[in-house]
Amino acid sequence: MSDPTLTELRDAFVAEVESELATDIPLLPVAVTRVLGAMYAAGVTMIRKLGNWNLLQQFAEFAEFNEVTVNGKAIRPLVALGNSWGVPPPYGASRAVQTIELTVTTQSGSIPANTRLSFTGNSFVYVTRSSVTLNASTVQVTIESISGPNNGLGTGAASTIPIGSKIQFISAQENVARDAVVVATISAGEDAESERSYRKRVLDKRRRPPQGGAHADYFHWALENQGIVAAYPYNSYPGRIDVYIEASEESSGSADGIPTSGQIAAVQAYIDQPTRKPANDGVTVKAITRTGFDVTVNGLVVENASVVEARIEEALDQHFRTREPYIDGLSTPPRSDLITQPTVSAVVLDVVQAYAGYVFSINTVAYQKLEYGEKAKLGTITFVA
Repeated sequence: MSDPTLTELRDAFVAEVESELATDIPLLPVAVTRVLGAMYAAGVTMIRKLGNWNLLQQFAEFAEFNEVTVNGKAIRPLVALGNSWGVPPPYGASRAVQTIELTVTTQSGSIPANTRLSFTGNSFVYVTRSSVTLNASTVQVTIESISGPNNGLGTGAASTIPIGSKIQFISAQENVARDAVVVATISAGEDAESERSYRKRVLDKRRRPPQGGAHADYFHWALENQGIVAAYPYNSYPGRIDVYIEASEESSGSADGIPTSGQIAAVQAYIDQPTRKPANDGVTVKAITRTGFDVTVNGLVVENASVVEARIEEALDQHFRTREPYIDGLSTPPRSDLITQPTVSAVVLDVVQAYAGYVFSINTVAYQKLEYGEKAKLGTITFVA
């Protein structure tokens, strides 16, 4: 049932007054009555809207993410629900921590901690986290972002420097070249967690409640670490749990979601705390793998072939990336761990038919089940006339 409009409420008020008086209201009082009716309608509408809003705050699917003030108390309804269910609060933005390689011109002396560098590609400033002795032709040191063009904290996804890029010392240092090269990412900088990401964590917690060391618990423990978007726990053998984790591209720098060594170590340490995993469980945290599946499309006949080919490639990659391992007791049907010729063909045909086209045949793997920690992506796509 839809809510009545202001006009409907006002007219109902006037009609009720006329009914009570058993006569039509004279012309002059009718104006006053209509003003009173409009005020009444506005009050009723406001109360109804507040009631509807309050009802939605009881459900994680609809609760307000942003801060609101109620009776002088600031609250974020969705975060309050998450807290009551044991979900950590939304992650804040983080800094990039990376490894750079210095070219030593004279093997003597050292570079002290907190030496500043800058990267022209993002205008961020970085510092060395420790001192490094110049005792080889090249040496490595860890740097961390400390400030950027949009904030003085150096946080955010933009703080991560692409591997292989050159970064410069702000002030020339003795016995080393001014340019250094980024060789590894320990932990990528991240933007503050989005509403969509946090809401998903809250819903996952609600739908997969803690079960005393079951698969769902390892799933939640992994996702309670910033940057981790999926986890796949397995009993490799009695007393041994392997947890495969997937990271966001922003946090790992990997389009395939392969976590960094720092992320793997962080999840391992988090799960290993005595307050979490069962005492007799041995846990190993591992990175997922991403397998590419090749597809050949034969005899595509359609107008704007280049456009349709791009749409097919996009649809196939999306299809493969939604495939994931199926874990009893954790995953929900239908299964999405199978790569089959019919399902892949259906994706292609849906696109082709949308453009009123025709395709002779589609070739790919006949049948393959994703193994432990294995995910999928589109490999090479070939269009044969």
